[in-house]
Amino acid sequence: MNLKQAYEFYQGVRLSEVAKDLDVSEAFVSQVLSGKRSSAQVTTELRQRIENRITELKSNLCSRQSS
Repeated sequence: MNLKQAYEFYQGVRLSEVAKDLDVSEAFVSQVLSGKRSSAQVTTELRQRIENRITELKSNLCSRQSS
């Protein structure tokens, strides 16, 4: 699964928040996500936030199964 597919599948990651935190435009973040531009900083941040989202979803799933 590539970065864009992961972003779309797991949802919950806001490009506007990534852009604000990295002090870049939302359009730039979107271009990096679509592969039109490259930025190691943006890619790393997106990957980290997607990983955090996966962890959050797993945690929510586990807590619902325990109930």
